[in-house]
Amino acid sequence: MKIAFYKGKRGTWQDKVICFATSSEYSHVELVLDDGTCMSSSKRDGGVRCKVIELGEKWHVYELNQSYDAEAIRYWFSINNEDTYDWWGAVASGFGIDWPSDDKKYCSQVIGAILGFDSCITPGELFRKLVREKLINE
Repeated sequence: MKIAFYKGKRGTWQDKVICFATSSEYSHVELVLDDGTCMSSSKRDGGVRCKVIELGEKWHVYELNQSYDAEAIRYWFSINNEDTYDWWGAVASGFGIDWPSDDKKYCSQVIGAILGFDSCITPGELFRKLVREKLINE
């Protein structure tokens, strides 16, 4: 299983704002299953979803150094696939504020929770935590 971080400085103005506000090079994160399915909550796609994405030069992709249950992850996404994107939660996370919602989620909240971390986390914080805990090799 892999994790992919989007280099926001090469993206839309919203990506650039996220990078600036969170002091990070990353504005988005995807969990990548072995079959190439990317799983996250996307502002571009309107919320929680699974799809194949071409992970080209705008992405940094890392192999996770720990095993995770892909079927459990697929199940979680299947029961949350109608949740919309959580703009307020994403903004609040940049200030370290947890703004929970039952039916809205943002990317790093979803991936952080699936990997067993705090759900109030930005993509950049998630990246730094994974490096610190040696769950990815930089």
